[in-house]
Amino acid sequence: MNESITMMDTTIIRLADLPRQRWKNNGGWTHEIARGGGEDWLWRVSVADVESDGAFSLFPGMLRELLILSGEGVALQFENGQTIALTPEQPRLRFDGDQPIYSRLLDGAVRDFNLIWQPARVDTKLSEHEISGLQTLAVAEEETLLLFVRAGKLQYEQETLLSGDSLLLNAGQAHTLTLEAQQAQMIVVRLRMRQ
Repeated sequence: MNESITMMDTTIIRLADLPRQRWKNNGGWTHEIARGGGEDWLWRVSVADVESDGAFSLFPGMLRELLILSGEGVALQFENGQTIALTPEQPRLRFDGDQPIYSRLLDGAVRDFNLIWQPARVDTKLSEHEISGLQTLAVAEEETLLLFVRAGKLQYEQETLLSGDSLLLNAGQAHTLTLEAQQAQMIVVRLRMRQ
């Protein structure tokens, strides 16, 4: 069971509490962190543990952004013959979710961060940050923000977020988050519904 801690309009999501969902092709596992838009979701953020080569699931009408968190990386083979390697040096790629893609591990298992969204309904921005000391993060009105701790420990109010943990701030009034860390890396996803 996900024992998330809710404080005001923020939710802390512990990766260790999230259930693992086995892929249909048995090639890996997904930890779903958050989704928005109801049962037929408009966006989803997850972490995947990739254990073997295999075809990507198709998400028609969606865009995807993939970021390697650990491991040596993957080679993504597209239907048009193009191959793109995602490695620790070049870890990120944005692509159409309806493209047939075959993923080949470069050297052992990989953990990656996944953002999937419906671009006709949602605007997104994914960014990477390093934090040392105190830092503030502005959240605009009607914006949903998800902060994922990639490495290190992060302090938010009275809570410590460990590597893999997330902080979700739902859309509403503008906010300023105050964060603190000795040394941490985080991924920030900003989402806004289109009018």
